[in-house]
Amino acid sequence: MSVPECLAWPIVYNLALRLYCDLEQPKSIMLDERTRSATFKGQLSLSHDDIRTQTTATCRFIIGPGWQEQLPYVACDESWVTRGNADWHTYPDGSLCFEFDERWRDELTIVAAEDGLGPAAEFAKTWCLRSTRCLLWRHLVAHRAGMKKWPKAWESWSHGRVDAHEQYYQEKLRSVVHS
Repeated sequence: MSVPECLAWPIVYNLALRLYCDLEQPKSIMLDERTRSATFKGQLSLSHDDIRTQTTATCRFIIGPGWQEQLPYVACDESWVTRGNADWHTYPDGSLCFEFDERWRDELTIVAAEDGLGPAAEFAKTWCLRSTRCLLWRHLVAHRAGMKKWPKAWESWSHGRVDAHEQYYQEKLRSVVHS
């Protein structure tokens, strides 16, 4: 979806504010009108789905003008996060691979086209936070249990763009067959 330049900043701010409001103190935000991006940091509760916990993780987010087509940058500063290991869905800088970018783009394009950018921002916020919480919870559980390998029982995207794309393509085919 192409957004006129004059609307890019309010759209970035829309998602950034939704995400920022879900973080716990201490938290901070920096808005950069020149790059039309929002960078923020705070404590993210790891409670998700049926997991209830008081545990939080210090996370950093960067939202840019292309958030409907490009995953937000999410990084975690906790020592228990395994960094730079594709098996653990992380990069060397501590950023997280919490979703496959093609799936993100396709799903948000559909939501934005059908319901508008406000609902797409709410959907993106919920998806980003749930996926991040789930991934970080797995890191914490593995750290506490002394696990060195990602368990096969934990669902995840295949490694590498080609393999992940094939997995996504197969998922899309299954959803068409079952609908």
